[in-house]
Amino acid sequence: MQQADPRRYVVPGASSGIGLSVMRLLAAQGHHITAAGQRDRSALPPDFPDIDYQKVDLVGALDTLIELAAPANRTILIVTLEPLKRRSHMQRLSQR
Repeated sequence: MQQADPRRYVVPGASSGIGLSVMRLLAAQGHHITAAGQRDRSALPPDFPDIDYQKVDLVGALDTLIELAAPANRTILIVTLEPLKRRSHMQRLSQR
């Protein structure tokens, strides 16, 4: 189902799991996606959509993730327990 008004999304964690599912759904709806994940592009699933993908250390490189999110209309944040332990990361992200 294509959206009449496609938006730009950044989806961290898009190389597997929930992030991959969210990214596939948004891409199928015709949105412009920048996907980010910890895997090399060569290690992505064979049916990974032909979209912008950035390999990023999602725990240690918050500044890189913020830069990727700057041009987006929406950023999908998928929070796991590990990043919640890093309160300073969450505080810096909420200030942007």
